[in-house]
Amino acid sequence: MNSKLLILSVAFAAIAVPALANGPLASGASHVDAIVQGHGKPGETAVAKSNSNVTFRVLDNGIVERTNKRFGIVSVTNPLAELHKSRDNR
Repeated sequence: MNSKLLILSVAFAAIAVPALANGPLASGASHVDAIVQGHGKPGETAVAKSNSNVTFRVLDNGIVERTNKRFGIVSVTNPLAELHKSRDNR
């Protein structure tokens, strides 16, 4: 039982880490993915395909601002800090 859990967790980690990487983008990556992973330029914006009320904007300092107009929620993330955090947790 424990060996099955270990194998499943290793398999999941092998799949999840590349999916969350902030490295090179896949050719089919959306504009939102590019912005969230730190590949956007200041002033760039993108609208989420799944919800047109959600927009992403790259600020002058590289931080990504996510706005949900419907609920009036604004959140910010720093893609560079996320990259360092994911690398430190490996």
